[in-house]
Amino acid sequence: MEIQLSTSELLDLCQAENITPQLPKEVEDFFAEYFNFAEWKRKIDFDYYFCKIKCIHTSGINYQESIIYFENEQSKQNWLAVLAWIIQTLQNENTNLKYQQMAFELSSIAPHFWKISYEKGIVFSQSCKTLALDYLTAISMNVRNDKNAQTYDKEAIEQLKFTLENRNWQSIGEQYWSIESVYNILYLNFHSTYSFLIWFHFNETVKLINEENQAWKLLWLLVHLPESKIISYMLATTNQLACFLLLYRLCHKEILVSELLNITTIWQRLTPELLNQWLHIFNEYPNRYPALQIGLGKFLATADNEQIKTYIDSLQLSSKYQDIQECLTYFLENSDSSKVKYFCELAYQKWENWSPKYYNHELSCALDLVIVMHFKDYQTQDQRDEFIQKHLNDILSIHYRWYTSQTDLDKYVHFHLFKIQPVCIANELTKDSSLDFLSMNNKIFKPTFFSDDLLIRLDINTPRF
Repeated sequence: MEIQLSTSELLDLCQAENITPQLPKEVEDFFAEYFNFAEWKRKIDFDYYFCKIKCIHTSGINYQESIIYFENEQSKQNWLAVLAWIIQTLQNENTNLKYQQMAFELSSIAPHFWKISYEKGIVFSQSCKTLALDYLTAISMNVRNDKNAQTYDKEAIEQLKFTLENRNWQSIGEQYWSIESVYNILYLNFHSTYSFLIWFHFNETVKLINEENQAWKLLWLLVHLPESKIISYMLATTNQLACFLLLYRLCHKEILVSELLNITTIWQRLTPELLNQWLHIFNEYPNRYPALQIGLGKFLATADNEQIKTYIDSLQLSSKYQDIQECLTYFLENSDSSKVKYFCELAYQKWENWSPKYYNHELSCALDLVIVMHFKDYQTQDQRDEFIQKHLNDILSIHYRWYTSQTDLDKYVHFHLFKIQPVCIANELTKDSSLDFLSMNNKIFKPTFFSDDLLIRLDINTPRF
């Protein structure tokens, strides 16, 4: 009958008193033939050949769930003896170098070996750390194009490398799809020594990342970081490129809110110039980076006036309010009144000077909430009425203006309708305190003359409104 055990269970069993650590001659012979000890280099695809060695043969492995399947009890016992040998070898300070290399390589037979060993508190030797660091310091990485690749593709790879190593932030952001493809290539080049360092030697791993300037090797170091470790290493590194790239990686992961709030530290430690560049990149399409929003909100809650201005300057108003909702909500709930007022004033100035090229049907923008707050909390009813009337008069003036096309006329009317929306919402919220912004933001306020004035109805493309 088939036996199934998790890596965690197997680690417990292999350390039991009745298990004798053993490396069968079959495995030693395998390494003698297929492994270059001097260069620490595999001559073949190990994963394929490991499964062919009888003493460590399994009937299947579920890497996602860390489950290993055995055909019978003897197969399990043989496997446990090898696993016990791996642990014993890596715990012994005086182990022969070749045996240490073999043990590191063999550790890959157990899914998530290093993670689970760390969680169980298994201690490995300092000589293992020294060996791992020596290897990882010396290796280099390269990304090669297919031999049949077009000249354009080869040049693109070289250009990407140049962009990364020269910290051209805007270009990095624009080429991130290319970086992802490089990640996919490098991910296949896994090495157990690095996984060991990630879980057991945090400071040493950070140092490797901090000191790495070669683009492909840095990407290799980053792509093998487990999801649960991304924020820890991102906060610890002083390598700005690594930090920037990890921010990108973070955007596609599911992270606890408590951890996302820690990202505030990243924004706080940036120079004004770098903050400006990074915010412009991440705020161009904020819907792509939902994981960053609550951390940005916390950052703004403690930011100075110049940092707040930098944030608002970086925003694309054509984005939707929902894209930055978490950011604004946290900021407004955790900031003092003077900071909120300053934010609203700057937001209003940006909005008032903005003439969008295109208008979505919601007649809205990213800063709708704070624009409404500006009109509601910092302007009088007379000021709001005057603002609305001005834009209504502009709409009524269409009979006295010349337009090159119906589209231009519609855009003109649409613009003035767009401008009165937050003021109308502010009026409604002032009248009825039971209402809230979210319930009102989906409504569109239209002047009565749209339906009452026949001439207006004839002149504009009414279905759009």
